[in-house]
Amino acid sequence: MNYTKKAIKGTSIIFVLSIFSALFAYLLRILLARNLTVAEYGALYAIMALFGLFSIFQSLGLGEGLTKYVAEFETKKRLDKIKSSIIIVFSLQFFSTILLGLIFIFLSNFIAKYYFHDLSMSIYIKVYAISIMLSPLLNIFKAIFSGFQRMFFFSLLDLLQVVAVLIFSFVLLKLGLGLMAPFLAYVLLYTISILFYFIFIKKVFPSFWKIKYAFDYGLVKRLIKFGTAVILASAAGLVFGYTDTFLITLLRPLEEVGIYNASFPTAKMLWGLSGALTLILFPLTSELWAKQDSLRIQDGIRLLYKFSLISILPVSFLFIVFPETILTFLFSSSYVAGANVLRILAFGTVIFTLSQVNNSVLMGIGKPKSVSKIMLFAAGFNLVGNLVLIPTYGISGAAVSTVVSFLIVLIFSYLSLNKII
Repeated sequence: MNYTKKAIKGTSIIFVLSIFSALFAYLLRILLARNLTVAEYGALYAIMALFGLFSIFQSLGLGEGLTKYVAEFETKKRLDKIKSSIIIVFSLQFFSTILLGLIFIFLSNFIAKYYFHDLSMSIYIKVYAISIMLSPLLNIFKAIFSGFQRMFFFSLLDLLQVVAVLIFSFVLLKLGLGLMAPFLAYVLLYTISILFYFIFIKKVFPSFWKIKYAFDYGLVKRLIKFGTAVILASAAGLVFGYTDTFLITLLRPLEEVGIYNASFPTAKMLWGLSGALTLILFPLTSELWAKQDSLRIQDGIRLLYKFSLISILPVSFLFIVFPETILTFLFSSSYVAGANVLRILAFGTVIFTLSQVNNSVLMGIGKPKSVSKIMLFAAGFNLVGNLVLIPTYGISGAAVSTVVSFLIVLIFSYLSLNKII
């Protein structure tokens, strides 16, 4: 199949399933927003943001490494190397995740007292830590499906994940568990993630148990080296994803955390396209670069720029013009104060989507350090911008800082690609 068509086909599959995932994710948010107070809703996402900031110590950048090497080894028909990569990454992530979860459980009272200024938050921190400790298996399956370019299964996994959390949360809320409901829902989700093993064995890698495993120290070093570079880029990405909420929690009331976490995820609905492009371009570019086919990479980038703009601009326009209506419909009138945040971030989504195309190509051709440098610089700007703007301008200041940071990533990633391809 033509590689550009392959990219668009894969992107379309993910994009369509991502729409359904976003729909159910918003049903979940609506369910939570209408059954919790604004402060409780803010507390939920404040805890998730706190854990999210430390998630790089859970993944160690190895998920991206696994995706890259599965794609490369499949091209070379080295199924033994694929199995070794899977076992190595799972072992390392299992150990790091258990350690991270235990640290959070041990420090839960301290965090509740000095960060949330509310000891009642301690139990929620403990329960969410348990869910994180159960998550490695699901994360491994996602990396494997992406590496094998089985994007239907990858996207289906995301869809089933959010549907499961929605159903569990609904039942637990009806049982009167309040704020505890979504935390327990994640525990249940990761507990049943073993079910995806059957898709993995039957549809993706049926010869897994037939292939002999041999420990490969050289492969361990390659995965860790790649993962280390990815950690730096991921750390920067976490600044974009979580420091806004972290600093708003620290500097503003929990009600503002709740409002921001209605507007920001609403804008992130538009990120479904960029996420689809990233997941397709990363393994596909890696394969093309291994074949030294830079011309197809260039053609693909140009076509995907056009495809991205055609897809994202109309929806972004609606979010910019009608933010109050959208927030009221999805949540309630209690969240309309986030309208300006939604306007700003909807504009930023266009910039973000194009920058993700560039970063995915850079990662795929083995330049994670370039992405790391760009992302770290932009993340540093975003962090400083948040510290300067949030105390005075609140959640709108956080949104402005984020969008300017996206622009920095777009400019420098474009310049880096022009030097290489």
